[in-house]
Amino acid sequence: MPLKRSRTTREFRKLLSALNFDVQEQAKQTYRLWRTNRKHPSLGFRKLDKCKGSVFRIDIGRSYRAIAFLEDEAFVWFWIGTHEIGRA
Repeated sequence: MPLKRSRTTREFRKLLSALNFDVQEQAKQTYRLWRTNRKHPSLGFRKLDKCKGSVFRIDIGRSYRAIAFLEDEAFVWFWIGTHEIGRA
C-alpha cells in the first residue's frame, strides 16, 4: 500500500488526551510503526468490511484501537478507545 497522508480530527485528539499517559505513548509508537510498515502483524491494520466506504482500524496494544476513514488519499483518524467500545 503506497504511503498516504494522515491526519487527526479534533475529536480524536480530545479522546487521545483523555487516555492515560502509557496508552498515549503506546498510540504514538503504534502510529510510528504504521507509518513505516502497515502490514506489521502487531498492528491488526485492516479495512472494516461491514462499514460503508473506506473505514480502517488499527490495534493499539491488546485493549485499544483507533479508527480512520480514507478521504482524498488521506487517512483521517477520528476515534480512539477500548476494544469494547470500538467493536466493529
